[in-house]
Amino acid sequence: MQKQTTKPSPPDTFHTRAVRLIRRIPKGKVATYGQVATLAGDPRGARQVVRILNQVPHRTGGFK
Repeated sequence: MQKQTTKPSPPDTFHTRAVRLIRRIPKGKVATYGQVATLAGDPRGARQVVRILNQVPHRTGGFK
């Protein structure tokens, strides 16, 4: 009988939870950094959410 090897899944970090939550915000809706941080598991992580958003490529209004 062969042993099945599986790759361990990456740890569910605050970063991955926050990015998942941010991607679920519907177009035209808003959420504060604090709301995202709280839902991701760190009520005091608003500044961390700001840093995460600075790393994620995105487009904002004002482009023509």
